[in-house]
Amino acid sequence: MWVYDIGVDYTFGKEFEENRSNGMGFWLLVLAKNRARFEIKGETIEIRKPSYVLLRPDTPVVFGPLRGSMVIDWIGFYTQGDDVPWMEKTGLKFDKPVPLAESEELDEILHTIHYEHYLADRLHIEMEAAVMRILCMQIARLSKDAENKNQGYSRAKAALLNDLRVQIYSHPEGIGSVDDMAAKLGLSRSGLQHMYKNMFGTQISLDVITSRINYSKKLLKATKFPLREIASMCGYQNEFYFMRQFKNVTGKTPSEYRFAY
Repeated sequence: MWVYDIGVDYTFGKEFEENRSNGMGFWLLVLAKNRARFEIKGETIEIRKPSYVLLRPDTPVVFGPLRGSMVIDWIGFYTQGDDVPWMEKTGLKFDKPVPLAESEELDEILHTIHYEHYLADRLHIEMEAAVMRILCMQIARLSKDAENKNQGYSRAKAALLNDLRVQIYSHPEGIGSVDDMAAKLGLSRSGLQHMYKNMFGTQISLDVITSRINYSKKLLKATKFPLREIASMCGYQNEFYFMRQFKNVTGKTPSEYRFAY
């Protein structure tokens, strides 16, 4: 991504209106921090909470304050290589306002891009492009947080689920059963399973299995611990259950896998 121009904390009065019937001619990312009005491809949309709008270069757009003044951050940029497929993969939406859980978390990233944009050293373009990708990923995360909130998940509850997933993959030996995890979060087993699947797109039990098998692979390759000990270190109560699950996942027994390495 190559930044064409950038504005941080711009305030526009009620008389302001940007009208581009043929599009901006470059990609435009707008972070609306208060009320604003967008007309995109002939559809008028009122924004009443922090949101982002990512416009394609040829998208017809009119935007301005909903009433009073409008406060926005904006970045005009050009794409190259795999930038567009990458943005799609992150979950960013094009040509429509998308609510954000908040906008303050983006301020430091935006100021970094603004700073890099006006530097003249040989690395500033690469730095700018790298931080642009960080900004896009954080926007995607905050929009997902807003979506979770609309589905009834508080930000605190979403943070607990995120922490739980980190624990599953960091310490598979100590995470316990699904019932144990649900009890620690103050949820029923079915409630945890439902929320986890909605947030991460996979079943919590599958993440537990994946984490344990991945850890066991590392131990099989890097140590000479007996299978009974490896099973225990990965959170299994029974080495035979571990061996059966390992083969179901990998197609090999733990011994066959160890011998291959």
